[in-house]
Amino acid sequence: MKNRKYYSRVVILLAGMVLAGGGASNAMAAGTASGTTISNSAVVNYDVGGVNQPNVNSNTATFVVDTKIDLTVATTDAASVKVAPGATAQVLTFTVTNTGNATQDFNLSSTASSGGTGKFGGTDNFDATSVNIYVDSNGNGTYDSGTDTATSINDLAADGSVSVFIVATIPTGQVTGDIASYHLVAEARDAATGNALTETAGADTAGFTAGSVDIVFADGQGSDTANDASRDAKHSSQDDYEVLTAALTVTKSSTV
Repeated sequence: MKNRKYYSRVVILLAGMVLAGGGASNAMAAGTASGTTISNSAVVNYDVGGVNQPNVNSNTATFVVDTKIDLTVATTDAASVKVAPGATAQVLTFTVTNTGNATQDFNLSSTASSGGTGKFGGTDNFDATSVNIYVDSNGNGTYDSGTDTATSINDLAADGSVSVFIVATIPTGQVTGDIASYHLVAEARDAATGNALTETAGADTAGFTAGSVDIVFADGQGSDTANDASRDAKHSSQDDYEVLTAALTVTKSSTV
């Protein structure tokens, strides 16, 4: 009876170890750098009739942390940016944050909302001209003409964040309340080559190849739903230009 009880207990404990270890894969370890080797082992302590028995040691299971591709784009403007007709170098401000676990490059692009609802209300009804994108080069969070000249992000470390600006000219003839709404879209790229990334086939399944480092897309969908889907190495955020013209009051008077 004792032997049977002892045997069952050990089997149950070992089965638990197998189940716990079986779910481990090299898909992701939050906060752990890509390519890090992780080793797991377990020790079973037990007794029979109150008498301690020798420990049972598991084999060591080893896997390598995959490359998690994730990013967040967010506008830092608390309200629509007020602009005047004909104004040049008008700025929408965003941050791009690398929420993955490896250094990445990021390609940047912008899309007009084209009749859609503005970020802060209203309806997009015009397009700005001379629309350009620049990356904050000195970390001050403010667009500096002639200083901020980079148009893509190079080697942004995991958890790193940088300001990005959409800079444009407002056409003449616009009136108060007109809205030009834009999405900033960032796409993660290979840090070594700058090329587009491809998710490893089957990377989102439980299986893995020992010692390999898969590329796993983990990004959510951003504001630009036409060009940015979940798990496509992209993210986006929206911001608005809103025209505000001078209010003129004319008072007529006459003297006799």
